[in-house]
This record gives sequence, structure tokens and C-alpha cells, in this order.
Amino acid sequence: MKRQNRSKKRLAFFSLLTSGHRLAVAQTLTDPCLTTTNELVSLESRVADTTVERVYSFCENTVVTVGSIDYNHDLVRGQEMLRLRPNMHVQCGRSGARENKCIIRNGNLLLDGTHYFGLSDRGALDNVVVRGFTFIGSKAQTAWITKPGTVNFIDCEFRNQGPVLADFSPPLSLPTSETRLSIVFRRCLFIGNRFLGERRHPSLVVGNGSRNRLLFEKTRWISNDMVTNNTMVDTNSFLISTSGPVALVKNCFEFNHVGVSAVAVYGVAEILSRNNFQNSSTGPKCSFISDYALATDIEAQTPSCIDFDSIECQADLSDAPTRQPSEKPSFNPTEIPSQYPSTKPRAAPTFSIPSQEHEAWTQSPVGISTAHRPEHRSFPPGGEPDRVHNVIKSTINRSSASAGSGDMFLLMRTAVALLVLATTF
Repeated sequence: MKRQNRSKKRLAFFSLLTSGHRLAVAQTLTDPCLTTTNELVSLESRVADTTVERVYSFCENTVVTVGSIDYNHDLVRGQEMLRLRPNMHVQCGRSGARENKCIIRNGNLLLDGTHYFGLSDRGALDNVVVRGFTFIGSKAQTAWITKPGTVNFIDCEFRNQGPVLADFSPPLSLPTSETRLSIVFRRCLFIGNRFLGERRHPSLVVGNGSRNRLLFEKTRWISNDMVTNNTMVDTNSFLISTSGPVALVKNCFEFNHVGVSAVAVYGVAEILSRNNFQNSSTGPKCSFISDYALATDIEAQTPSCIDFDSIECQADLSDAPTRQPSEKPSFNPTEIPSQYPSTKPRAAPTFSIPSQEHEAWTQSPVGISTAHRPEHRSFPPGGEPDRVHNVIKSTINRSSASAGSGDMFLLMRTAVALLVLATTF
């Protein structure tokens, strides 16, 4: 039975994503400001205690051209990637505003949230903030983040670039761990991006697995084209795709071109959609969100749909509190919850803990060798879109007669993996 529209679900994980705390007194280490990412990496290489919050300011009008990654995983012909570490804040100018014009461009990968390159911390990326930067023209991925924690993009711009990939999965030794990765986009702008063709993701932001949470608040999506060059436009053409929880609040979608819908959600994942606006951005399958809850939804391409719900763009509206609060609250909270829930619960829990085999699959960034990461699966080279769909259909047909609910969930995850991999090989 398909899930009902979940746009009014409780805000529990929304609060979790936006909450945070400082582990120690902040230190501003960059005076004068930085002009290269090489300087940042050099400064960070001397930091042993990453529990202390560090703030780095780049000079206004700085342009950083990131190098390419060669077959030895070395960075050549350019500056360092922006390497993310716990409690590290990087911003453009003293104010951290996008108008200060700090640009990071080119390169296979612009932001590194893994332990595969350079600084190889294996801890969580807690309290990471990237503020006021413009990312342009990444050759493969804009960001690849495989560690748990919370990464905040505030007032950033993404233009003509590869996707931001949330790719955390728990170690095989800890399959039931509750650890997650949360990526927050607040007051950001995705503009003028297009599908880069074969071997590329058909989305601009990808949540690869149920342990990856995405939150978009007051973010604009303008003139992005995910249809041109896309040979699977009827099944894989989105701005956002995820198999983890997602929250979209007060975002604006204008003049975007998608083949299915703006957002795709796969599997049993929490969805929060509130006050989102569109102008010439509806998809032919679903106007806003395509919710593929079951394996049969993927096979038949019959998702449940969630629509836009605002008649105006609220991305620029202020959330400032009123000058004087009311004398008393409008209602008194009860100590005991109401007898009946407001909506009928799903058969599956909101945040189920998958088994180890459910969490094993993940997608590696395109253009970056993953020979050192054997747990990543690969789709055979030369697999055309029709062949991929035939594999999915035959797999589902062979298993549907005997599969239980748990098996069907795993089957759905496998189908999603194949659909995503179909555009990257």
C-alpha cells in the first residue's frame, strides 16, 4: 500500500538538522585573509585538536582554480580542494556574503569530505560551515562527503557544476549504528546548471542511502536543465534525488527543465515539504516530488506525488521575530499527548534501521578512481539504458513471487542503485 502524502509530517528531523552546539571557544585564525586553498590546507595541517571551532576568511574577489586528480590520486595543475574538517568554518570576506565574490572553480572535485585525499581524518564532520562561496564548473562532483556529521552551506551559489553527493554509509562492523550525515542548504542558489551527459548523475544534489539527510531552506533553483543530453529523461531527470530523509521549506523553483519532477525520493524516507513555490518548473510525472515508496513504483514508474504549496516565493522573506512578544502563549501545552494521532501511521517506522546488506550499496563520484574503495559496487561498462531497465524488470519478476516485505525493500534499493548507475557508466 502506497504511503500517503507526507508533507505535514512532524518536524523532528528538521529540528535535529538545524540544531548544533559549539565544542569550544571559536578561534579566528586568518588575519589577513586567505587568497588560496593551499594556505587553508597548510594551516589546517597544523591543527591537531579539531574540537576547537576555527573560522577562516577568504579575501573578497578571490578566484581559486582547483587542480585535477590524476591516476595516482594526486592533485595536479591547480590549487587544493576545499578539504572539510570538524568545527571548521570557511567564509567569503569578513561578512561571509556571496556578494563578496569568492569563486572556487574547475577540478574533478571542489569540496572533499572524505578520507581518501589529503587530510585523512576519519572522525565525524561536526559543525562544518561553508558560507558565501560560488562553485563553478566542477568536472565530476562539486562535493563528495562520506563522513557522518553536519555540513552547512549558507548563502552559496552552484553554477554549471556536478552534483553535491551525500554518500555516508556506516562501517560494515557497525551495521546498526544510528550515525548519519546531514547536509543543509540555507539561502543558496542553484542557477544555470545542466545535465553533463553520460557518466554523470542526473541530479544536482544526491542523497545516496538512508543515512544521508538533506535539508533545503530558502534556496532558489533557477534555469537548471536536466533534460538536454539525458538519454533516460523519462526516468532519471531531477534536481534532487535521495533515498534518505529530506526537508524542503520555503524554496523557490523557477524556469527549470526536468524530465520527471524536481525531487525524487526512494524507499521509506521521511519527507517534509512546506511553503515551496514554482514558476514554470513543474515536472511531467509529478509537479514537485516523486515519492517511489515501493519497488513496484520504480518498475511501473508510478510514484506518489507531492505538489508545490505556496503561491509566492518566500525565499527572500524575513523570519525576524515580532518587536514585542505576545503577553502569553496562545495555547497551553498538555503534558499528555492526544489520544489519537493526526495521521494514520505507515506500516514501516519513520527511521528504520536497515540490516547490513541494505546499507552496503553506494555510489562513488564519477571521474575519481575508487580502486581503493572495494565496497563500492560498479555497473558493468557498456550497459545501455534499455539493458539496465531489463535487468531491473527481470530481477523484480524473479523475486516478486517469494519476496517478503523486507526482501522487497532490499529489491527496491537494488533497483534504485541500478537506475542511478545507469547514467554513470
